Amino acid sequence: MTRKVEKIEISKIEVLENSRASMNKDELSSLMGSIEGQGLISPIEVTGNNQSGYVLVCGRRRLEAYKKLDYEFIEAFVKEDVSAIDYLVRNLTENIQRKDISVMEKGRVFYKLHETHNMSFSEIAAKMHISVNLVKNAIEMHNLSIPEEYRSKITTMVQAGKNTKKGMIAVATALRIGHMKKEFGLSPRIIKDIYKHVQKEETSIAKLRVIAGLLRGGMDIKKAIEESEKYVCIRLDMPMNKEELEKEMKRLGATSKQNFCAKVFYDGYKGNHNLVTADTFGNKVVIKK
Repeated sequence: MTRKVEKIEISKIEVLENSRASMNKDELSSLMGSIEGQGLISPIEVTGNNQSGYVLVCGRRRLEAYKKLDYEFIEAFVKEDVSAIDYLVRNLTENIQRKDISVMEKGRVFYKLHETHNMSFSEIAAKMHISVNLVKNAIEMHNLSIPEEYRSKITTMVQAGKNTKKGMIAVATALRIGHMKKEFGLSPRIIKDIYKHVQKEETSIAKLRVIAGLLRGGMDIKKAIEESEKYVCIRLDMPMNKEELEKEMKRLGATSKQNFCAKVFYDGYKGNHNLVTADTFGNKVVIKK
């Protein structure tokens, strides 16, 4: 792959797909000022030639700044033979390095690599030098209907329940809210109320589980958040013979080990059945303090 710098005509550059669905207007204005004062410090990258035209590989903000400044030409590194996969990976890597791309935007590109280019989660993870779990979470986040004003607040840089840092919200928290929306058919207004709450207050996954149980019981969201302070999540450890477990699950009509934990606990606890629920990752249940 050859690499050379050329001054090329902006009108001949095509922008296919960028990992960033949106562009910060203030940042773009600042970049325009920098370009006017100092010129282009780092050329953009394109593939193609002057006859057939060029396709932008990376440098979307720089290109947009040049367009808004009404410049005709821009300096660019011209590359040959850049595949669609290499283009998406290169573009996404550039934005990740600047840390100005949301989890949902990453998920959008990962989803395209997976669905359109038939890349496995492991292959995507290897290309991006991240874990498979992060790829799966990003794709799931991309598929969730998250209120626009909170999309940029979701990050992998904070832990669930530790979301008060600059008003950021953990990915695990957002995923749990998404699961609650599907389970209860929550309206967009209620979802916004939940996001507003978790952005202001440290809200653990366990607390969201309590709120979910109260919603299941028919309580409105504001009351559920208030009443959630009266409940705790506890863990059940019940070592059992595998054959005995299968028999008991069948007897109780339990659909999973988690569901079995909830049913067994409810047999000996006469509380709110809506709040006797098991964590999707193990054997936790919710009871009143």
